Amino acid sequence: MMTPKEFLERIKKNKPDPIMKPDRKPGHNHQWILTARTYAPPSMGSTEGMSDEAKQQAAMGVTTILWQCSGCGETKKEVMLGSDEDTMEELMQKSELLGPQYIQRDGKTYVFMRWVPPSEQQGYLPVK
Repeated sequence: MMTPKEFLERIKKNKPDPIMKPDRKPGHNHQWILTARTYAPPSMGSTEGMSDEAKQQAAMGVTTILWQCSGCGETKKEVMLGSDEDTMEELMQKSELLGPQYIQRDGKTYVFMRWVPPSEQQGYLPVK
């Protein structure tokens, strides 16, 4: 299974999937179109009795992407660990737009926000 970073790099470069080598008609190059994308988030349940691969999937979540060729209609499926979305970038955008983002986990609250360094003038008014 490829990592999200490897997946995104391959998409940007438009490299064909090295695993999928379908029987092609002479002269036909596939034109893959994204048809579906799903994400199963990580599971916090018990992993007893699971295979190592299933444990990894449960811990990191799984993204499944379906592609279809616009020419011949052939489909292919790609599965990768984690999400192909950049959650840090998403958090940064939300904090810029909506203010601090509060995340609660295990009874603790975490705050994600843009840090503004204090300036020397902050809080003081000039006196004449």
